[in-house]
Amino acid sequence: MEKELNTLLKEIEETACPNCKRLIVIIKEIEARNRNLEAKIEEHKATTPSGMKPTYEKRNIKTRRKKPGCKIGHQGFYRKIPKEVHIEKDWTLATCPDCGTELGKPIEIRERYTEDLPTIEILVTKHRIYRYLCKGCKRIVEPKVLDALPKSRLGLNILLMTVWLHYALGTTVKNIIAWLKTLCYFKLKIPQILITM
Repeated sequence: MEKELNTLLKEIEETACPNCKRLIVIIKEIEARNRNLEAKIEEHKATTPSGMKPTYEKRNIKTRRKKPGCKIGHQGFYRKIPKEVHIEKDWTLATCPDCGTELGKPIEIRERYTEDLPTIEILVTKHRIYRYLCKGCKRIVEPKVLDALPKSRLGLNILLMTVWLHYALGTTVKNIIAWLKTLCYFKLKIPQILITM
C-alpha cells in the first residue's frame, strides 16, 4: 500500500501544479510523523507491563482450561493443628437460627482451631534510677537504662519494629504511624519517630 502511494505521488509530482506539489510535501511529512508515532507505540507496548495496559489493548488469548484440583497421587497440604491451645471457647445455641425452635442438648461437638495475633496493649514502664555520690571522683553516678536509648521515651521493641518496617519492608513513616495507631493504639508523631531513624 505504501509503495503504491509513493508511485502515485511521484506521478502527481511530475504533472502537478505548484499548489499540488505543496500538498504532496505536506502528505510526506504527515507520513513520516505517522511512522515515528507507530514506532513509539510499538516500543511502548513492548515495555509496558501487562497490568498497566488497558483491557482493550490486550490480545484475547484463549487459555487451556485445566481440570480443577490437584493431580492424582498428590499429597494434600493443610495447616497442622497447634499442640498448645491458649483459649477454649464454647459456642452453643438455645434456639434454631433459621426457624426459632428451641433446641435441646447438642448431638455432637465439632472442633475448629484458629490462630490469631494477641491484642496488643502498650506497656508503660516506670524506671526508678538510683543515683549515687561517688566519693572517689566526687560526681553523681547512675546505672544505664538498657531498655531504651538515651533520652528516648520509646522502648527498644517499638524502635526496632519501626526501623524494621521502614528499612526492611520500605513502609513510609506516615504509614508506620497509622499502623501503630490502628493496631497497637499507640499515638506517635512524625518528629518522635524520625529522631530514632
